[in-house]
Amino acid sequence: MEDENNKLEKLVNILKDREPEFIIKGFAGWAYKSSIQRVLEKGGVGKFKEMAWGESAELERITSMEDFDTFHDDFVEKVARSIKTNKGESLTYGQAQKTVNVFLKVYVDRSGLPDRTRADLLGPWLHVPLDSYMMKYFYKEFPEYYNRYVHPIIEQLQIEYPDTRDRELLDLARVFGKKQYYAWQNLFRNLYPSRPVLLDMVYSLKANDNSIEL
Repeated sequence: MEDENNKLEKLVNILKDREPEFIIKGFAGWAYKSSIQRVLEKGGVGKFKEMAWGESAELERITSMEDFDTFHDDFVEKVARSIKTNKGESLTYGQAQKTVNVFLKVYVDRSGLPDRTRADLLGPWLHVPLDSYMMKYFYKEFPEYYNRYVHPIIEQLQIEYPDTRDRELLDLARVFGKKQYYAWQNLFRNLYPSRPVLLDMVYSLKANDNSIEL
């Protein structure tokens, strides 16, 4: 009996020590699989779990929106450098951000981690997971915000791609860089500053219940 008690104590200590790691990697795995796994390479989930575990420690050092955006940029760039599409192609910024943002939404906003105080601090700075559905919805339903925050950047892109229409750039694979991506985040942040990531529920609601009018 004493041997089993000692074994249990040792086991519990190991589990407690590694619990934060497995929580983060669990959320990271779910985020990867539920966001855009279908277009990403096989084996990428393991890479993303390790990146999420390493990057999550940086959340403790963030004290401003600028800090968060710098952290976010670094995280997304690491994903873009480390993971390919299932066709062996490099990810666009839009593709790379999706898994990062789904992970941070679930870990920080939904779960109140790494602790409630820090989650509350980070909440207004979290990014909305950007996807084609969200872009098309807010383009159609909030044209004043779209024209104020996103369209000026789209106009710049159309100089480079003169035959491209607005709606053709409402495609996640065509969010080529940070300027275009942050134009959308500025739209979300100005539309609902206290908790922009709440707007991501538009996708979930419409995907699961078309009877809801939004």
